[in-house]
Amino acid sequence: MINMKISKLRFLKIFILLLLFIALSNRAIYGTFNIFAYPTKLTFDSFSFPSSEKTIRLTGENKPKYYISDPLHKLTGKKIYSDTLDFKGPARTIYLKVGEDEYLIFSTGGENNDPK
Repeated sequence: MINMKISKLRFLKIFILLLLFIALSNRAIYGTFNIFAYPTKLTFDSFSFPSSEKTIRLTGENKPKYYISDPLHKLTGKKIYSDTLDFKGPARTIYLKVGEDEYLIFSTGGENNDPK
């Protein structure tokens, strides 16, 4: 009986620590504690892309050409695209796929950071 209570407490502690780890990791990577919300930023190799909080519909030739999700983003299920392979630096834009043809825009400052 006592062993059962101890094992339940251990399980509860591990579960709470796991939830805390997921929430804090999500905050560090995507800028929000809510794992179900759209990210407020995306990070690649400690290079941060803040969100413009705009979703746009891109079809045909306007769709981003390159799938650039790194293993961490793939693990969390985020599909990230770019128009260029050299996407790090000033005045760059990347896109998070949120629907069939809908994308959330993330861009860095500088000239020409408005994608279309």
